Amino acid sequence: MYVCVCNAVTERQVQQAAGNGARRLRDLSATLGVATQCGRCAQHALACLRDCHACPNAQAPAQERRVRHERRQEGHPAAQQAA
Repeated sequence: MYVCVCNAVTERQVQQAAGNGARRLRDLSATLGVATQCGRCAQHALACLRDCHACPNAQAPAQERRVRHERRQEGHPAAQQAA
């Protein structure tokens, strides 16, 4: 989902920035341009950033689902056991 429409910044980009050390809204503004235009995204971007730091492994379940999906597509034996 888009966090900043003016600069086309997505939640995934905010998560990546958090993983790269972004801690404040100022960091997101410097790296992604968040809240540098109209400013309506500031609260949502900050909430996303806080969520990323509150749950640092938030991306892990999505990544695990992608790996399981790829294994199913390949007919991997481990995927058959997990299903």
